Amino acid sequence: MEEELRNLVKVCISVLISISYCYYISSKIPKGFVRLLSLLPIFIIFLLIPLFFSSLHFCAISAFFLTWLANFKLLLFAFDQEPLSPLPSIFSRFLCFTCFPIKTKQNPSSNRIYNKPKWVLAFKVILFSSLLHLYGKNYHNTLPRLAFLSIFTIHVYIELEFILVLVGGLLSTLLGCEIEPVFNEPYLATSFQDFWSRRWNRMVPSVLRPTIHIPVQRFTAQLIGQNASFYAGMLATFIVSGCNLFGDSGKEDAVVSIATSSGLKSCGCGVYVRYVCLVVCPSTTEI
Repeated sequence: MEEELRNLVKVCISVLISISYCYYISSKIPKGFVRLLSLLPIFIIFLLIPLFFSSLHFCAISAFFLTWLANFKLLLFAFDQEPLSPLPSIFSRFLCFTCFPIKTKQNPSSNRIYNKPKWVLAFKVILFSSLLHLYGKNYHNTLPRLAFLSIFTIHVYIELEFILVLVGGLLSTLLGCEIEPVFNEPYLATSFQDFWSRRWNRMVPSVLRPTIHIPVQRFTAQLIGQNASFYAGMLATFIVSGCNLFGDSGKEDAVVSIATSSGLKSCGCGVYVRYVCLVVCPSTTEI
């Protein structure tokens, strides 16, 4: 654990230096291909950062925050697109909006997601503690496949929500602005469309569409036509999203073996297909 904490400190210092370079140097370079070239070393650093960790949690969080979202945000920044453009006047805001999955709330008064009964949070804490106890006693190895999948799904959701809500709350206080919640009570979804586009991890669609689907669709429209270019953009989204989702699958053999033996990967394939379709389709995705 001590070694892991030392690696965390090294990563934090590397990230701080990298973001400082982007803010003070790359931002002075004209937008376009030249600025993109200046950001290539940062892309590589953020791509390698998860390899510094042996812990699944540190590895997964750094991969999601930096390798995935931060790199995509900097890619948009290279061409002066939101969310990092126009350039914030304060470095700390640029740092936070680059490295964390946060987005300024557009209509603070109209969104009441956080005005929930306190018993909801208490129930989630108790449920999560029970799941940790279940894993600690290895009871999950004796459960039926469907029961394990249900428990694993609840575990992933609650842990992600705890981490992202904690990060969002701290940054909202530090930055003095309201942060758009990443999750919007996904268990209240009325359909797959409602779940993926409006309730589950809403930061991902807001990044994938402008960085992958729309550019690929525009580029291929001149070569294969408007209709076919839509599916080319969808295929590109499949490839990029798949690389990010499964790129660290070999990091923890224990987790992979549990997921594989329980049929988790096969169960998620159909859901993943539906997710990508909702990401790239403007009529169903709320950005």
